[in-house]
Amino acid sequence: MRRTSPVAILTALALAASTTLGAPSASAQDTPTYRTMLGVGPDESGVQLSWRSDYAGQEFVRVHPSAAPEQVLEFAAYDVDGGAQLFNSKHAEVSGLVPDTAYSYTVGSDAAGWSPAYEFTTNDADGEWNFLAYSDAQIGVDLKVKENGQTWRDTTRVSTTNYPDASFLLHLGDQVEGWGDKVAQYAQFFSPSQVREYPTAVLYGNHEDYQLGKPYFDEHYNLPNEQGNSADYFFEHNNVLFIGINSMDNTPADITRHQEFIRSTVAAHGGDKDWIIAGMHHAPFSQGSHTHDSDVEAVREGLAPTFSESGIDLVLSGHDHIYTRSHLMDGLTPQVPEATPQIGDRIVPTDGETMYVTVTTATGSKYYDFYDQLGNSHPNATREDTLGTGLELPTTAYWYQDYTPDYTNIQVSPDEITLTTHNTYSDQLVDEVTLAKTGTPAATTPGEQVAPAPEDPRDPATVLANTGSSQDELLDLLDTVLITTNGAINEYVPYYRRVANALGIRF
Repeated sequence: MRRTSPVAILTALALAASTTLGAPSASAQDTPTYRTMLGVGPDESGVQLSWRSDYAGQEFVRVHPSAAPEQVLEFAAYDVDGGAQLFNSKHAEVSGLVPDTAYSYTVGSDAAGWSPAYEFTTNDADGEWNFLAYSDAQIGVDLKVKENGQTWRDTTRVSTTNYPDASFLLHLGDQVEGWGDKVAQYAQFFSPSQVREYPTAVLYGNHEDYQLGKPYFDEHYNLPNEQGNSADYFFEHNNVLFIGINSMDNTPADITRHQEFIRSTVAAHGGDKDWIIAGMHHAPFSQGSHTHDSDVEAVREGLAPTFSESGIDLVLSGHDHIYTRSHLMDGLTPQVPEATPQIGDRIVPTDGETMYVTVTTATGSKYYDFYDQLGNSHPNATREDTLGTGLELPTTAYWYQDYTPDYTNIQVSPDEITLTTHNTYSDQLVDEVTLAKTGTPAATTPGEQVAPAPEDPRDPATVLANTGSSQDELLDLLDTVLITTNGAINEYVPYYRRVANALGIRF
């Protein structure tokens, strides 16, 4: 359960840091395998594995339901030579998984030895689930390989502790810095145990492209339904179609290829889905420094109209190291609501409207300041400083930069998607926004917030009535509620957040 008091959060993290934030998790060193990643499969009935090995011979994946170790399935791996040729790269595909089941797996061979056993759980396929999004771990900036690796482990640990039922992890590009010791950088990116316990998807970013980067990327990641060797791919998960785009390919010919891939994939696989989500590293709409770069302009002008025409509901990106949520976009045209967008917005798109969310760095490797429409930077600016000044881009609904690492939980149901973004170390709420289907209960116009009305003495009206504008008073009351209810206030968390926001307190 997520705690509600920043003091409690910081205390818990400090205790955890003193006991558990030591050396990176890694495969046992008495077997030849290492850097194992559990990748997403073409759909939830499969996963795709990748690992490195000191053994040049045939290796396998062995998988079985955790409750039935006798039901072992074995899948042969194949060697992948992307051109880096620094190690033996193995890929394998696992199929035939059933929903809502814990599985154990190991990789290796009888001849050379087997990895430790890892475990993951499949989604229950009921249409209501969540996944976690990160971006720009970019391990190795300023040669801080170990430091960035530690923060990446912290972020994956904190996020999966707060959202343990996540169906998969999505990293939106720039997994590594690219310059410098790429072997060490990749080793740190693969060090969290979570990349072996949760299916993980990645995108190709500009830093993957450095120093013969594509061969390293190809050998380390096993992408489902990849279009040739392009790093454009897709997968289906429950009621969502996810499309990943390699935005480093941004020439006119590349844009045409992306457009055809998006349209054909949606036509073939999107018809029975409640939602279609796309991801690419470069952010089409962001308040960061890259918004006027030629490569960003190319993907914005070339793909934003295609996303709208194809019925893409949400586009997730990174690259700019500053959190930005766009207005609903009809192609390149923002649909600006009358009300000022705020944390907690519940938004109802119409056909052809897409929301874009730019996720900041998961490691704090580096940050970008707020950049205004003229391309001028504003270090340490807050949204309160820029709101109503004309400095924000007309496409921006909400932005936030506090120079700390973040992660985003995406909660999916047939009727709505809610994105909740947190700071890694304080659990501070960065933003929360919901996309709702037209006609769903309590649906509102863009930018309008839904007023909660639970019939309970702990509802926000009561909290507000018993609290002044003092942060200490509010936190004291929340701690009291947490204790008296034995921690059972999850359903009230969004309401308390709105109360806190109304009082000017980030909660």
